[in-house]
Amino acid sequence: MRWFLFLLLGTLGWLLWKAWSRTKYRSTRVKQEAEKDLSLPEQEAQTGQSARKGQNEQHAQTMVRCTHCGAWSPQSMALSQGGQWFCDENHAKAKS
Repeated sequence: MRWFLFLLLGTLGWLLWKAWSRTKYRSTRVKQEAEKDLSLPEQEAQTGQSARKGQNEQHAQTMVRCTHCGAWSPQSMALSQGGQWFCDENHAKAKS
């Protein structure tokens, strides 16, 4: 019975230590990320460009549907004729 008690106390101590070390690690990591985010404007001012320029940036674009085939295309790549949108020149000519 005594061994069971020691085993239980040891396991409980180990679990508490693991929880404490995870909490400490996370708080350190959050502080480092916050400091990194605060230093970004300084980096941009020094280099003259965005520090995040190397990362993939995706910009939301309006999508329009081709009147001929129904395919969706970004508005910047689609053709507009007579208030209708087309995905390419061939479809625009076919409707004309």
